[in-house]
Amino acid sequence: MGWRTRSGDATSAADLRFRYERLASTGVIDQTLSIKNRGSSAVALRLAFTPVDANGRELRGVRTTTAYGTEIGNHVIPPKLTVIDILAFHGPGFRDVADVRVDVQQITQVPSPTKVRDVVLTDRLDAAGNVVPPGYRYDYVRLTNISRETVGVRVALVEYEDPVPGQSQQAVDVRPLGDLIEVPGRGTTTIPGPTRFPAGFVSVKAYYSW
Repeated sequence: MGWRTRSGDATSAADLRFRYERLASTGVIDQTLSIKNRGSSAVALRLAFTPVDANGRELRGVRTTTAYGTEIGNHVIPPKLTVIDILAFHGPGFRDVADVRVDVQQITQVPSPTKVRDVVLTDRLDAAGNVVPPGYRYDYVRLTNISRETVGVRVALVEYEDPVPGQSQQAVDVRPLGDLIEVPGRGTTTIPGPTRFPAGFVSVKAYYSW
């Protein structure tokens, strides 16, 4: 992939900021972790999460997984950009999670475009190339890169539980759609859609990876 190394000091843990949002506004994903990279280089992280309740007490029986693999070094965080990952909690008391503490266990420097403006957008298309709204079957996924240079992404199909009154809506299954995909600068790439369509609500999300 034709990526260039950005000049400047390598991103360190001091350049990273994290913010967990349990409940989002209507139509926006719940249980997201915002990751802001204020440094000059793209990084892949290995994170450890400690779920806590509303009083800040650790929920020892609860474990955390992510949709984009930020805890295992799969998700690339470009420089000077804020991206999200989607968290899910498992174990007794998982509904009591109000916040998470984040520990940066490893940082890997990753070659990246010199300037990434935003996330890669996704559209679901039918066989004729028409955009399909959420909730309907689709044949392809179109990825749109508004940045100037080619980027590498992976696509996740994130299936959510039925909303629980008064609770955040949690991802219950995450499946990859294809492998690492190159999307040209200020261009698009179209990939085949899934062969299995879950009954629940599924979000189609692209995230930077390597």
